[in-house]
Amino acid sequence: MLRTVQTALGRVEGTSEEDPAVTVFRGIPYAQPPVGELRWRAPRPVLPWEGTLRAHVFAPIAPQPMTPPGEFYGHEWQVDPATPQSEDCLYANVWTPALRAGGELTDKAADRLCRPRCAPATMRAGRHAHRPRCAPVAMCVYSILLIVP
Repeated sequence: MLRTVQTALGRVEGTSEEDPAVTVFRGIPYAQPPVGELRWRAPRPVLPWEGTLRAHVFAPIAPQPMTPPGEFYGHEWQVDPATPQSEDCLYANVWTPALRAGGELTDKAADRLCRPRCAPATMRAGRHAHRPRCAPVAMCVYSILLIVP
């Protein structure tokens, strides 16, 4: 199911994914791309956009060095070569409880958001940070936005 919100910069469309109690907005720019004249400079505010930003897929991650096979931490930290990488990587991903028209959290959302779905060991620092084994919705949040740059 598609869900749209109005922000100060323009409309953003997210998806409900497999859990209708949660809306996910992927790849929302939070600064202008740090490329060309803006490379090695402080981030500049993102410019408003026309129309609706379709925030359905993850944006590229920052370029990562590839670990040679057999190297220490190679398996633990290796980025999947198929994962898009780019210097244009200043994007946020937002998970939020699905809201009713009145703005309150739905009963179904409250129930699902507070039910742990994965072992904490799979969320340890740094492990698969670009593609977590457990979606952030698995964390026990209640009426809180989770924003992941």
